[in-house]
Amino acid sequence: MADAKNASPESSRGILDAIEWIGNKLPDPAFLFLIGALLVMVASHFTSPKLPDGFEVRFESETAPKDRNPDGKVDGYISYIARDVPVLDEAGNQAIDEDGKPKFDKQRASTRVVTGDDGESEVHLVIDDLDRVVLGEDGEPVDLAESGWAVLVKSPVEVEGVEGEEPRQELQPTGEVLLSTSLLTSNGLYWCLQSMENNFLGFAPLGVVLLGMLGIGVAEKSGLIAALLRMGMKNVPGKLLTPSMVFLGVMSSLASDAGYIVLPPLAAAIYLAAGRSPLVGIAAVFAGVSAGFNANLLLTSLEPLMSNLSTEAAKIVDPDREVAPTSNWYFLAASTVMITFAGWLTTALFVERRLERKKPIDGGPNPAAANDPSMSEELTSQEAKGAIAALGTFAAAIMMFGVLVFVPGSPLNGMDGVFPRWVAVIVPLMFFAFVMPGIVYGWFAGNTRSTKDIAK
Repeated sequence: MADAKNASPESSRGILDAIEWIGNKLPDPAFLFLIGALLVMVASHFTSPKLPDGFEVRFESETAPKDRNPDGKVDGYISYIARDVPVLDEAGNQAIDEDGKPKFDKQRASTRVVTGDDGESEVHLVIDDLDRVVLGEDGEPVDLAESGWAVLVKSPVEVEGVEGEEPRQELQPTGEVLLSTSLLTSNGLYWCLQSMENNFLGFAPLGVVLLGMLGIGVAEKSGLIAALLRMGMKNVPGKLLTPSMVFLGVMSSLASDAGYIVLPPLAAAIYLAAGRSPLVGIAAVFAGVSAGFNANLLLTSLEPLMSNLSTEAAKIVDPDREVAPTSNWYFLAASTVMITFAGWLTTALFVERRLERKKPIDGGPNPAAANDPSMSEELTSQEAKGAIAALGTFAAAIMMFGVLVFVPGSPLNGMDGVFPRWVAVIVPLMFFAFVMPGIVYGWFAGNTRSTKDIAK
């Protein structure tokens, strides 16, 4: 039994060491995206339908026109080109060119969905100009769905219910076909390069990230975020220290991942100065930062980002669908309260009780360190003035936004489509709400004296 007890901690450390080793071996996230893109290209090659001889995929600026293919089309900027199609004369025979050679032409081909009596659907390849179905070697129409991925698109349509019931929505085929298309062909690789710039600039959350991080970057680099967190942690009663740490951890998501860097060492110093285990402080703020990373009483830069991603996904089903950055606000606020209480109870009932029995050298409480001024770093007078001035600037900005929202005729008063105007411009508002207090704090703290300092 003694051997088993002694082996358990070693095996636990071994498992944790293995997890850490694997995590450290992972490439940088940018390279993970690159690897993912390469895997998509390889998968596209093996899942794309095998085309008959004489056909190739062309990526064009427009899909096949509906009037040329009334029963279906290929989506995703794809059209098929039929090579060496015989040109027929008026009698139906193959035409001859000036050199006496048979005339051939390259003509557009697209897809057509054909549903049999058994209810099974096939995806046929049709030469548009001739309205002729391409036949395989067996003389039967080529079914692209048999040799690759073909998705028959359906969209919700309102249908009448039985008498006495409300109309309901039912998914019905639109005649549109989505085919997996190889990106490892000559034309596929060209399309990847040709569309790379538009793909990057057309990514909806890109502008949100850039604009939001510009404002937050000024507030963080000037020292405002760290100063406010330190100020908040300093003015907390001892009995409310743990819930306050968890709450500040949750609220630190306003500054992206700054909470991971700023809060743990400060929490450890504050708990040590209070004669309590520093590991409890680290556990409390880390729980708040990690569990509450996407929770907050205010809107964070993640909300416009996630709403753009949700909008892009929703448009697949409903092209007119828009998701507001504020659509998740009530859930975020409620989650902040719930996570604060959950983190408080877990830390107080389990983490702190366990660490109370340990010696100071093992992370337990150290009463001798209580009220030691060296254990807590106070804000300088300049930093304190800067933090107060920054909070005043933030309050003034919110009041100014309120005036612009509620006064008739103001730029933010009224609706922009389905959303209020201020919701539609929430990202620029967040930018100004962060950049102005950041500049004010930097001026009072003495680290922002010129436009060059702000740009840095």
